[in-house]
Amino acid sequence: MKERSTVSILIPIYKVERWIEKSARSAFEQTFENIDFIFVDDCSPDNSIEILKQVINDYPHRTPKVRIIHHERNRGIAVVRNALVEACNTEFLFFLDSDDWMEPNAIELLVNKQLETGADIVTGRIIEHTSQGEVPYKTLGYDKDRESTLLGLLTDQAVSPVLHCRLIKTALFKNNHITFEESVNLSEDFCVTPRLFYFSKIAAGIPNFIVHYNRQNTNSYTYNYETDWNLQSQVLKSYEITKAFFADKDMKYKEAIEMSIFDKYRYMLFLSTQNSNKEGFNYCKRYLKDNKHCYKKLRGGKMVRFFESSYFLMRATYRLRLIRAHLLSKFK
Repeated sequence: MKERSTVSILIPIYKVERWIEKSARSAFEQTFENIDFIFVDDCSPDNSIEILKQVINDYPHRTPKVRIIHHERNRGIAVVRNALVEACNTEFLFFLDSDDWMEPNAIELLVNKQLETGADIVTGRIIEHTSQGEVPYKTLGYDKDRESTLLGLLTDQAVSPVLHCRLIKTALFKNNHITFEESVNLSEDFCVTPRLFYFSKIAAGIPNFIVHYNRQNTNSYTYNYETDWNLQSQVLKSYEITKAFFADKDMKYKEAIEMSIFDKYRYMLFLSTQNSNKEGFNYCKRYLKDNKHCYKKLRGGKMVRFFESSYFLMRATYRLRLIRAHLLSKFK
């Protein structure tokens, strides 16, 4: 192992005063020693930075390796992640969201696997914490090879694109000019993770649960996106960016992303109906109409297309479902 720091833990800060202490302590208490810690304060209006500074004082042996970068105005998570990567000068990096936390040996386990395999990306597993309890997060590709992981990412069903469970070679970002898209602050990882795997040579994984994913932060983008068309449109933009990147690549990649983005527009069509958002409905409808050939791959595709082309039909069906759910609840 090299004497210099070989891993940077990259942590964005915004409105996390309730969570930042636990998150930062989990980073500073890693059993692996050669770590830099980079925080970007995205002009957080609460006490997050004050709390962070108090925590840092409890780990004097870590202090020389800590940097806090301050933005003069709120820029959004995509710009913050770019700033974190730009500030990183270690061989590997690891994203940790400031409302999540890590197992003490997370980095050590990932580094050991990297040394064993020579991998450019090493993936661990995630425990998801919701108001209903703890559950393993969906598949992350830890048990797949590079090619299988990439195809799984592009189909958006078999593998999740989340970054905060992966040890990533910093050169993948910098040598291939991979950046997060400014203004895409939800699903920003989907326009980055597939490209990282595309340019990687070896991918590996470990079966250990290394990160705890907090789904109870009401300030997070993911908590609010099902009712926010602005966030939903950012997700669609992320998918369109990835589709454009793979447009001139191997046909298997293009076919995988084609159905993935088609299904995402169908889901946003449903959310627009649910939220009485006719503007969003018409936006999604235009895309589906331009790609109507994808309906042929669906069971009952003609009928589905007819149904999904009508805001009135979809809205009426949604209302009937609400009435049915209300009546059923009364008889329980």
